[in-house]
Amino acid sequence: MTTQAQPPASSSSAGLAGVTAGDSSLSLVDGANGKLWYCGIPIEPLAEQGTFEECVYLLWNNALPTAAQLDGLRKELRDEQTVPDEVWGVLRPLAGKQSL
Repeated sequence: MTTQAQPPASSSSAGLAGVTAGDSSLSLVDGANGKLWYCGIPIEPLAEQGTFEECVYLLWNNALPTAAQLDGLRKELRDEQTVPDEVWGVLRPLAGKQSL
């Protein structure tokens, strides 16, 4: 005996229209007016003038960093970018090169 797949039941709403996906104290989305805020700061100045690291600091600490705090975060991120020798040992043969 064979069976045919049935199409899914139709829905009266498209996508996630009218559905709250989650609540957050870090951001506010006003979709009706096309507005987004991170920690009370409109996204426009962050996108136009801010850096990735400033946004990371803002979301982690709920405040924009001072110059010293930003330098500290940048150093911390740089220190975490080191690839261990064991990982290079796996990647080099896969790439067929010893120059990685």
